[in-house]
Amino acid sequence: MRVIMTVLVLVACVCVPASAQSGAYDPLKVAVEAQAWWVPNFGHIHLAVKAPIGRVVSGTMELDARFLLHDNPAALRVLTVDPDVGGLVAEPAVNRFQSNGYNDYCPYNGTVSNTCAWDTPVLVDTTRWKDGWRQVMVRLTARGPDGGLDFVAEVQFLIYSQNGNILKDAAFYEGDGRKVEIRGYYGGQFIYQMAAIQAIPTTPVSGPMTLWVRATQPNNQRMIIELDKTHAHPAVGTWPAEEMSVGEVLLDVSGGANNVWRPIVIDTTPLAPGWHWLAIRHQRLSGATSTCAFCLGEENIASGVLKFWFHVGPSAQPLPPESEDLAAAILRAETAEARAASLATQLAAAQAKIDQAVTVLVGP
Repeated sequence: MRVIMTVLVLVACVCVPASAQSGAYDPLKVAVEAQAWWVPNFGHIHLAVKAPIGRVVSGTMELDARFLLHDNPAALRVLTVDPDVGGLVAEPAVNRFQSNGYNDYCPYNGTVSNTCAWDTPVLVDTTRWKDGWRQVMVRLTARGPDGGLDFVAEVQFLIYSQNGNILKDAAFYEGDGRKVEIRGYYGGQFIYQMAAIQAIPTTPVSGPMTLWVRATQPNNQRMIIELDKTHAHPAVGTWPAEEMSVGEVLLDVSGGANNVWRPIVIDTTPLAPGWHWLAIRHQRLSGATSTCAFCLGEENIASGVLKFWFHVGPSAQPLPPESEDLAAAILRAETAEARAASLATQLAAAQAKIDQAVTVLVGP
């Protein structure tokens, strides 16, 4: 690894990992994942979705979700999907997707490793969402064994809603729509562990891949960037099995640059063609103890992980400068057209109201 000014240039190893993605690249199903860790006592929780990141969405949005508990004796509780929670243009609660009634438990005795996985299609009605950029928040909650505390894994990504409604961009909109952020925590004992990536590729890549990364909590924490590193995952639904992969740590820094976008360039030339993944881990430097049948007073460390899959192909074109790809250029044209059409519709409606008022006042 070498540093050129503020840009980190990271050289990847030649790896052929087993992937949670398979087959041809589908830009409407970019796979991203949030993980919340509380180790060593309770392992971690995964929430992965295949989502139309940075794309125009109308009607029903399909998200293929995977839930996974690894060495974690928790019970799944609820999955929610919300547009723009906490934003200046937050959608009303009626526009939320919520699936209750999960009570899936993953046995773990603190000694024998165990992984449980579930797959579920999620169909989200966007027809009542405002037009424009929406920040979609997908959140999975699981009840832990430690006094009723909850694990939370949350993925946030941007889509462009186009349903003929009022046009109003989300307060969280940044860049060209290819930003993804995760939050992960256990029990609310600590502030969210948060990580974000800007410019996630929405087409296959080759050569240099430019990203912007950010950890968004205080500077007394640690940020780790890992390539193709994972424990084994069982196959479930449309998600194939993954074999354990030691991968490679590309970056490991503590403090000093949190809440600031950090540009990195990853040379994908040495990577084998096919699917790979990159993960950003944001980890606290201190923790707390938990209470359970096998807990021995160990200090548990909280961390949140953002993981996304990307495809390296021999016929893929290198990303142009500043990580600007063809999909992003097409999207800008699509969204400009959509905004113009929406504004024209709103102006026509306003003019109709004016004409109606004039008719009432002066007659036909």
